Amino acid sequence: MNRIKGTRQVEVNGKLLWVTSKNTEGNIRICNLCKEAKELEAYPYLKQQSGEYYLKARCKKCISRSSRSWNLANLDKHQESKFKYNLSFYGITPEQYREKLKQQNGVCEICKSPPSQGRTLLSVDHDHKCCPKGGSCGRCVRGLLCEDCNKAIGILKESKDTLRSAISYLDKYDEHFEG
Repeated sequence: MNRIKGTRQVEVNGKLLWVTSKNTEGNIRICNLCKEAKELEAYPYLKQQSGEYYLKARCKKCISRSSRSWNLANLDKHQESKFKYNLSFYGITPEQYREKLKQQNGVCEICKSPPSQGRTLLSVDHDHKCCPKGGSCGRCVRGLLCEDCNKAIGILKESKDTLRSAISYLDKYDEHFEG
């Protein structure tokens, strides 16, 4: 049974998708943008609120090309949008990030360095015991860290005992080589 007049269901990579009969014949479809005939696998699909999947009218290459063009033409909007999206994983707004950055004088809370070369932002650090599956609720955000300090804390599994042991280790060899 067709959901919308002029559509039919096809199987693409094991997933049942609805496609319009227009511009589609068998397993081949003509892209609305580049007008090239391509196999259905070359088209992305979209999940509707109904839970059904529909094949898009533009091929993946054309969508990628037009997205890249828009991003370059609207760089400020794109970067702000990406910034908001990334912060949403930590449950904070761009305003809260900027306030935290201001409180820290624009530097890493641990080593007091600005962001690593090639990076423009400090990483958002949060307590993984509160939100262990990635992201954050926003209440467990601790501070903003440079990439190296953020990785170091992660590698040490946020263990204060391991960090104290690492400090003792460094102190031991400082004394060993100073004398």
